[in-house]
Amino acid sequence: MCGKAGSFKTGESNIKETLQNGCALDKFQAMLVAQGVTTDLAKALCAGKDVLKRAVKREELKAEAGGVVQAIHSLPLAKVLHELGAGRTQPDQAVNWTVGIELLKIVGDQVNKGDPWLRIHFEDPSLNESQKIILQHSLVIGEKVENGPLVTEIIQVQSQGGKRHNCPV
Repeated sequence: MCGKAGSFKTGESNIKETLQNGCALDKFQAMLVAQGVTTDLAKALCAGKDVLKRAVKREELKAEAGGVVQAIHSLPLAKVLHELGAGRTQPDQAVNWTVGIELLKIVGDQVNKGDPWLRIHFEDPSLNESQKIILQHSLVIGEKVENGPLVTEIIQVQSQGGKRHNCPV
């Protein structure tokens, strides 16, 4: 798409090589440092060390029906996470970094009634029934996945001089 590879297959091969040879992880580590993470912490995170505190409470939600996951609406997930302390509306509010969600199923996955599809990590306040209902309604299950385009629009970034930026390596 941006001219870095002569074909899709070559581009795919280049991406795989970058992921496997460590260049992508090195770039990610540099991005962490550029955003204010200390070099030592960035190295530890990229090495897979447990440096982040874990939530003391976890709960799995189970699918209420069987079929294929057609969608998982993210806004309701975000709202519940915010209520549990994962976000803030004012700069001086604290953030509970242990709060989070693991998606155990993704769009296109087959799911049976009763299969766990989401694991939520939280502390206080605890997850309440209305939040569980909101989370459950964010999961859309049907008979098949309705595939739409993954990319709906490409926005070309332009510098102040009017020149386009090259795609990153």
